[in-house]
Amino acid sequence: MTFGKISSNKQSGFSLQELVVALAIAAAIVSVGVPGFNSTLDNQRLLAATDDVVSTLHLARSEAQRRQGHVTICPSADGAGCRPDSSYWRDGWIVVAKSAGTNLGRVERDDHVIQSLPALHSTIGMTSIGGIVDFISFRPDGTIGAPGAGGTVTVCDDRGDAAARGIVVQASGEWSISRDRDHAGSPLTCSLQRLTETSSETGARAPGRSTAD
Repeated sequence: MTFGKISSNKQSGFSLQELVVALAIAAAIVSVGVPGFNSTLDNQRLLAATDDVVSTLHLARSEAQRRQGHVTICPSADGAGCRPDSSYWRDGWIVVAKSAGTNLGRVERDDHVIQSLPALHSTIGMTSIGGIVDFISFRPDGTIGAPGAGGTVTVCDDRGDAAARGIVVQASGEWSISRDRDHAGSPLTCSLQRLTETSSETGARAPGRSTAD
């Protein structure tokens, strides 16, 4: 018995038209998903920087009370000394246990650096205004000074002031987070400028570290 061959002209795979449609759909998904992912990443970085500030405030205040001495937080580009007359914290900051209640915005011979924080991500900026424009120093009782001595540390990114977060520090030493207003009730403003962009000061930056006793 002889059987005839059965032939088939069916081809597997996509036609050109189907491929074009698939690529168009993929492009649409990417165009929607990437901005959303970038926004999420920006928010995470902003939140992480804000958390770093809050953690630093908590450490400095608790150490001042524990040591019964002054503990200062100040901008620093080298992890060892305070940057004088600067409200730009983007290059990092340090927590310093002062040996005396004088020269609170400087690191002197007998002072002890408790913690050093590295530079922020390139898209993150941080500035301070008010009574804490150059440094924040906690007293042995946990306060930072007389009424009016407080201020605001503002963290922002390249999205501008609209995305900024303010850490409002009261003279009592307590703080709160604000999304729109500083300690004086004015809209939050921030800058991405680095310390190294305003000075010829250079130097390698050590990783963040804690040397608390």
